[in-house]
Amino acid sequence: MKENLLQFSAWKIEQNEWAPEAESEIQKQLALSNGYISQYGYAEEHYSAENSAEENLRGITSPLSAGNILSVRLHEERLDLHNWTVEKFYRCLHRHEPKLERSFTAVSPTGNKLEVRSCRQLLTENPHAIDIEYIVRSVNYSGPISFLPLLGDPAAEEYWYPMLSEVDGEYAAISLQSRSENVQIAVAMSYRLLKNGQPSTAKQIRIEKRYVVGYSVTDQIAPGDEFTLCIRKYVTDSRNFPLHNLFEDAIASISAHE
Repeated sequence: MKENLLQFSAWKIEQNEWAPEAESEIQKQLALSNGYISQYGYAEEHYSAENSAEENLRGITSPLSAGNILSVRLHEERLDLHNWTVEKFYRCLHRHEPKLERSFTAVSPTGNKLEVRSCRQLLTENPHAIDIEYIVRSVNYSGPISFLPLLGDPAAEEYWYPMLSEVDGEYAAISLQSRSENVQIAVAMSYRLLKNGQPSTAKQIRIEKRYVVGYSVTDQIAPGDEFTLCIRKYVTDSRNFPLHNLFEDAIASISAHE
C-alpha cells in the first residue's frame, strides 16, 4: 500500500486520496466497533472490485447487514467506484464514536456526475443499532434515480439457512440459521428518503427473496437536487442473546425507533 495514504491522529484516521489498488486493505484498517458489532470500513454502495465487506457480531460473522447495504442507480447505470472515475475522495474513521464518514465526486462511464456524502455510525448507547446517512447530489444528471436499501447476501446460502423474513411499508427483517452450528442471527431495517429536505413521494417497491430483503424507490433528480437516505438497522444473534423471539425482538426494536 502506498506510504502516507492514511493520516493517523489520536482519535481519527483520514484518507484524502482514492486508491483502488489498496481499497481492500484500507477497509480493514478503518474498522469500526462498539463492543458488539464490528465492521470493516467498506463502502455503503455497491463495489464490484476486491472488497472487505465483513461484519462480526462478537464472534459470529454475519452476512445480513454487511456488503449489500445499498444500491444507487441512474437509469441503467449503477454507482460503483470500481468503474466510475473518482475526482475527489475523503474518508475518516472517528474511532471514539465509532463513526465512518466519506465524501467523493464520481463520474459514470457515460459522463453523469454525482457528489456523495455518507456517514455510518455504530451506536454505543444501543450496541445493536447502526445508523447510516447517505446523501447524493446531482451535478449534471437529469433523470430517474433509484435507491435500494437492502439486507442480506445471496452468497450466504453456502453457510446459512433462511428462517424468517418480513417486509412491510415500515420495516424489512430477515433471520438465518447457521448450517454448521446452533446459531441464529436476525436483523431489521427501516429507512427515510428525503428530496431537497422534504419526504420523497416516490413509490416504494418491496423486495423479499430467500436471502435478501429491502426496498427499491425511484424518483426524479435534476442538477442541484439532493437526496438524503437515512437507514437504521438493528442486529442481534442467539449466541449472545436469548433465541426466544429473536426475530420478533429485532422488528419490535426497529419499530420502536420509528
